[in-house]
Amino acid sequence: MSIEKQIVSTLAAYPELISMIQITADEFTDARVGRIFTTVSDLIQDGREPDLILVAETMNFNSSENWLPEIGDCFDHPSIPKNLPSYERVVRETKRKRQLKTASRSFVNDLEGENPSAVHNVMEELRRIEGKDSSLIKSLDSIIPLVVQHIDDVENGNKKPGLQTGLRDLDMLLGGLIPGDEIVVAARTSVGKTAMMVNFAVNINAPCLIISGEQGCEQIAQRVIAKMGGISAYRLRQGRIRADEHLKLAETAAKIKQKQKIFIVDKSRPSIDDIEQLARAAKWQHNIEAVFIDYLQLINHPTEKDKRLQIVDISKRGKQLARELDIPVIMLAQLNRNAEGRTPRISDLKESGSIEEDADAIILLYPHEDNPSQLTMDLQKHRNGPTGCFQVSWNPEYMRAEDL
Repeated sequence: MSIEKQIVSTLAAYPELISMIQITADEFTDARVGRIFTTVSDLIQDGREPDLILVAETMNFNSSENWLPEIGDCFDHPSIPKNLPSYERVVRETKRKRQLKTASRSFVNDLEGENPSAVHNVMEELRRIEGKDSSLIKSLDSIIPLVVQHIDDVENGNKKPGLQTGLRDLDMLLGGLIPGDEIVVAARTSVGKTAMMVNFAVNINAPCLIISGEQGCEQIAQRVIAKMGGISAYRLRQGRIRADEHLKLAETAAKIKQKQKIFIVDKSRPSIDDIEQLARAAKWQHNIEAVFIDYLQLINHPTEKDKRLQIVDISKRGKQLARELDIPVIMLAQLNRNAEGRTPRISDLKESGSIEEDADAIILLYPHEDNPSQLTMDLQKHRNGPTGCFQVSWNPEYMRAEDL
């Protein structure tokens, strides 16, 4: 099947999609393509690039045949990453049809041979075919040991419940940024949500990806330097830092090179497809532990024209991406103008219904009414724990949000 070869070529060209692959080689109609698929998958799981030569050498080493022409034929097929789920469905449905045809022929033969167990046999075979996803069904008693082990690991300090944001009250409420969670941080324009995102990215002390549809990579880097080095963000932008700040700049640059693994994408108006592919690539290449997206309303949707439906789909796919990569996805969002001059609510988010449904946590960020050096963080939705409202110290010159 050409579709099976397209799966191989797509996976070889986009190895970061390995987390999306659910099918196995025994589901392929062409067993030889299935063997190539297995080799490509194994190389990716080992962290190696599955190029034509490496795949051929790996397969030839274990065989007296020359696999190069066949592998080349697979790799010559079009690589269309967004079609991968469709390819999988076709392959899986084709296998199911093959099994049903085999079962029906066996049933006819049994009936003609007057086998008294004919009906029982065919029913058993149909149950086996339809039960292919039974591995997804798990008993509670098999899951309990995993939960107990997780609790023990956290209590003994072998595992953190989530990535720590560095803000005590938020970490106490959320338990940190939890893998698989979609967290929305929303504010009006110029309140400080991008700076808050940078604070999170620096404080979690883990490899992460920032996808910014609003600011370029140099602007994001300036905010990181200001936060980490205690250098005025304004003077950094103007290129007029003080003499004593030159030393801080050099020290901060060295610290970032040695310790901080923050990767930045500054594509203007990235599509939701772009975001998924970039996040998968960063997970595969750099083993990132969080994705930050700035911001929801700037994400482009190439196929859906209705803005409401765009937000619905983007929000849902953000949650799916968090589950797929098993990392937190933190998405910034704009609040409506209605939120100005009063305490904002979740309903001030555009298309708040779909966002509230998908997000595990929604944090509204707004200035403290009496103190400009403070920001209010209002955790108004938390699927897995308590909500709460608290203030943090805010220094816009140095892009720093800290505990009071």
